[in-house]
Parts: sequence; structure tokens; C-alpha cells
Amino acid sequence: MNRINFYKAGSHMPRKHIRSAISGTLLAHGAHDVAVSVSCVDKEKMAEYVKKYYKRDDKEHLVLAFPNSDIEGDLGDIIIQNTDIETMAGLAAHATLHLLGVHHD
Repeated sequence: MNRINFYKAGSHMPRKHIRSAISGTLLAHGAHDVAVSVSCVDKEKMAEYVKKYYKRDDKEHLVLAFPNSDIEGDLGDIIIQNTDIETMAGLAAHATLHLLGVHHD
């Protein structure tokens, strides 16, 4: 069974939709018994993370994915910027693909 942990999640975070998007992506790619951690942040905090980890000023970045290969069963962390429910769910699925090693150009 996959585990999805939420951190820094306000009451406005659509946990049900995000959990569904991540779970569906994991199952579609055959991932079992893994954990994913999700944090939801505001636009300013996301800009801070982008600057810290990507060394660039980008106030439009909406999601970050940090794979974790150090702990068995811990796929990694996802940070999502607060936006509308459908966008956040799509971003969660997109970031999950990155954690699974699926990338785009």
C-alpha cells in the first residue's frame, strides 16, 4: 500500500484530489509500497524554494519534485504552490512522474 503524507498543508489544500492524483499515477506505473510527502506553499515560498534549489528567480514555477534514493520505500517529496484544485491535482500527478523517473525536455 502506498503512503501519501501531507506537511505544511492548510485547510484549503485539496488533500482528497491530490491523494487521488498521486495514487492513480503510482498505480498506473506499478509502484507499490512507497511513500510520497507533499507540502503545499504560497507563491512567495515557492519562489524562495526555486531560488534556493534551482538558483534562479522564477515566480511562475508551480511544483517541485525531489526524489529520495536514500531511504528504501521513500519515493521523495513534492512541493506544490496553492492554486485551484484541478491544477494542484495535475501538478501532483506530474511531480509523481518525476519521482518515478519519467522526465520531459
